[in-house]
Amino acid sequence: MKMSDFIAKRGVWSNEILTREAFFRFFRRPIVAVDALFLSQTEYWPLSNLRDLQWSRIQEVVTAARQIPFWKEWLSRSDLKKRLPSSWTDFELIPIVSKADLKEQPVKNIFSGRDILHRSFADRTSGSTGEPFLFYVDRNYVLRSFSFCRRIFRWAGWRHGDIIVRLGGRDRRGFALDYHYLPTDTPADMERSFNNLVRLGESYNIVLFSLASILLRFTQVVKESKKTLNVKSVIYSGEALLDHERALLSSVFKARLFNCYAGRETGWLAQECEMGGLHINPEWAFLEIVDDKGKSLPIGRNGKLIATLFDNKVMPLIRYDTGDRGRFVVGKCQCRRTLPLIEFDGRSADIIYFPEGHSMSFIESTYIFERFANSIAAFRVIQESLKDLIIEIVLYSSDDFDAHDFLRHAATYFRSEIHLEIRYRDRIDYAGEKRKVFLSYL
Repeated sequence: MKMSDFIAKRGVWSNEILTREAFFRFFRRPIVAVDALFLSQTEYWPLSNLRDLQWSRIQEVVTAARQIPFWKEWLSRSDLKKRLPSSWTDFELIPIVSKADLKEQPVKNIFSGRDILHRSFADRTSGSTGEPFLFYVDRNYVLRSFSFCRRIFRWAGWRHGDIIVRLGGRDRRGFALDYHYLPTDTPADMERSFNNLVRLGESYNIVLFSLASILLRFTQVVKESKKTLNVKSVIYSGEALLDHERALLSSVFKARLFNCYAGRETGWLAQECEMGGLHINPEWAFLEIVDDKGKSLPIGRNGKLIATLFDNKVMPLIRYDTGDRGRFVVGKCQCRRTLPLIEFDGRSADIIYFPEGHSMSFIESTYIFERFANSIAAFRVIQESLKDLIIEIVLYSSDDFDAHDFLRHAATYFRSEIHLEIRYRDRIDYAGEKRKVFLSYL
């Protein structure tokens, strides 16, 4: 085996010395650069080599998980309490775990207790599924995340000398080592961010990254101005775009669009290449498509998307139900990369409308709940009219929730005089196969 293949398979990220504080703070740039270089090689590996790499990483993850109380008990349900899976069929005996299964556990049961605060970072999902989820990621996760973002940007045309601009949305660890952030919370923010984008474009080629819904709102500012943007490419995430919406964004920004599929807790699962194929990242996670009973489906069949992450030993996710659906695609991509192709059922960009005339993507609105994530177990938003918004809430404990503070926070974020009403529930019954967290009767 060539040295480059050995490093690509074993990975600089696997050495815990490199994730200690000093290395993480002062040497992460060369670590990420080397990792990204070898990822540019593994994307052309034979599928058999990628499969071998995944099997090796799964063994490591299961070994780490067996030291954590929840996973020790969970794995015992598949007779893997004291041994590692010996085959892919063996691995599929592990019960699928849901976000609800993990949320029910005390923190000490689902995280590695060894120096957790010094070796990891806390984060939360946005709550787009109606259930905000607190989770932790370690330095391995963050370093590898930087490297996979390099792949996403490179496929979208980024080259040395170009700059990356993140337009609105929440920041996330492991996004990029160097980038510019432009806020989009208010119309004034939009205008200032547009002018800053113009100024940046006078000196650099720009690769723009944002939520799909933010990009659609931003087009209004772009179209109303006679100034020219120097945007090389646009990467969108978070929500699905219809064909006419992609065409609109491409026309307004005068740039090629690239889709990126990622989850807050699962990281960068797939991205679009230059030829339009959506490729998964098999070096980052093992993905499965299963039916409603948890059985693997053949290529081309649509089902639940299950993910096993390789680089977060502080809080492993093994056969984790992402809450999304998709299917593996038959055939090879014209880009000649060997990374498998996939299609996702994108999260639709539901819109909340306000009486003042402006609107907001529902996914954007879920950030309101982050401040109260320790109190709110689940929620659903219902828009009955332009003037009325109902927020159904399931609380962990009413003692820790200040309703007046929540309503003030929500009104400020919405920038509207819309009437907000809280309705407390013991549980929320989400109708349909795919839970509907936002309901509109407009």
